[in-house]
Amino acid sequence: MVRCHCSGNEKLFSIIIVMAQVRKDKLNDYWFTDPILDTPIFRKLMSHNRFEQIWWCVHFNNNKLLQQSTNRLFKIQLLLDFFLERFQTIYKPNQAMIPCRSRLRIRTYNLGKLIKYGLVV
Repeated sequence: MVRCHCSGNEKLFSIIIVMAQVRKDKLNDYWFTDPILDTPIFRKLMSHNRFEQIWWCVHFNNNKLLQQSTNRLFKIQLLLDFFLERFQTIYKPNQAMIPCRSRLRIRTYNLGKLIKYGLVV
């Protein structure tokens, strides 16, 4: 049995992280009770209604303090910076390139490498 003594925000982020690992077609599918499609961790952490209430109200930035930005992630930039700082204290990877030929905007091209297109991590 899963028992979690965390706040609603911690449970929300826990659910979002697990959602990245357990792929379902729709948001409602994570709370299915059908024995074939059941993933009970979601129901044990938080009800679907409560998750949606928090999900639609969560906000990471004050829009009035932001000027027009060309950064596509400007609304969550503070959150990304927070996690990046925390992750860098724990893990410091060597730079590597993951092969990728998709249409991602963060994809890089390096003429001198064997793997010419990819994601730099």
